[in-house]
Amino acid sequence: MEAWEAKLATYGTEYMSLGAADIQRRVSAELVTVQQPLDDPRLWSVAARLMTLYATFPGSDGAKAVH
Repeated sequence: MEAWEAKLATYGTEYMSLGAADIQRRVSAELVTVQQPLDDPRLWSVAARLMTLYATFPGSDGAKAVH
């Protein structure tokens, strides 16, 4: 769980300094990974924050990302 929290913190920092396209690809891959073990309720928060981040990228359909 700590590893996921650290990744989220890193994305927060990188969001302001790196290109959106690179981060968007990485967040997409993270979403696929985090969906595997969603039987752990602690990961629901991680998944929700990743989806929210993904929805903010230019060209993303925020409503679709949340669903």
